Amino acid sequence: MMDKWIDIIFTANFVATLAYFGIWLAVRYGALKWIERVNLWKKEEKARAKSIAKGFLLGALFLGALFIWGEATSRLLVSLFVFLSATGFAVKELLACISGSMMRVRGKTYALGDRIAIGNLKGDVVELNLISTTLLELGPDKGSQQHSGRRITFSNSRLLQEAVINESLLDNFSFHTMAVPLQRTENWKLAKQLLMDIAQEHCASFLDAARRRFSEFEKTISSNMPDVEPRVWIEMDTAETFILYLRIVVPISMRGRLEQTVLDEFLEKFYPIRPLEELLGKTISHKL
Repeated sequence: MMDKWIDIIFTANFVATLAYFGIWLAVRYGALKWIERVNLWKKEEKARAKSIAKGFLLGALFLGALFIWGEATSRLLVSLFVFLSATGFAVKELLACISGSMMRVRGKTYALGDRIAIGNLKGDVVELNLISTTLLELGPDKGSQQHSGRRITFSNSRLLQEAVINESLLDNFSFHTMAVPLQRTENWKLAKQLLMDIAQEHCASFLDAARRRFSEFEKTISSNMPDVEPRVWIEMDTAETFILYLRIVVPISMRGRLEQTVLDEFLEKFYPIRPLEELLGKTISHKL
């Protein structure tokens, strides 16, 4: 039933359009002939009058067609606007992704295998394409060096809006800082020396390679890089505590493991405890 009414309305509008167009042609023909026959106007005045009449009649034709097809035209315009809006949004996002990808390539922001942080995301780059980047996440928090087992994919358009931190700029080396809080009453000099000794012992095997890479990078950027030797500094935290910070240069793949090794050895030496066998022996004898 609805389709029948639509056909009737369309047929009526079509007939009205033909009739209106016929009348418009007759009026146009008559108006131009009348202007041509006016003897009081010069040739230039007649040409100007014809131009004005043609413009006026063309506007009348458009308004008449709009009046006849008003409802259908409004629906068409709304549909066209919705379509163009959706298409424009999709194209805009696509162009933003492509622009972000081009910026990444031209700026050498990161590549496959790099460890990066963008916004609240951090991980190793495992997949790249023109539209998106996929990370193997480090978590649960941003400071963690352990993989969470999750893959995160983000749009390359984010590269146009957020800063990217690349921790793999010096091939597979990077600085890593760990914090050790202490009470004011504890021997901070001993703690500082222990941290330095442990760090130098565990970093000795790759410090020469790190020095060579840092030296090459200094020539590239024409600037001096920090020393690769382990460094410890103190920061006052509260009236009762302070923090020792240890900064080392370490291969990215060894960050988490080396941090745990250094902290375990430091705690074992700075806070010596009785052997586990002794504690277990006393506990068992006490229960007996």
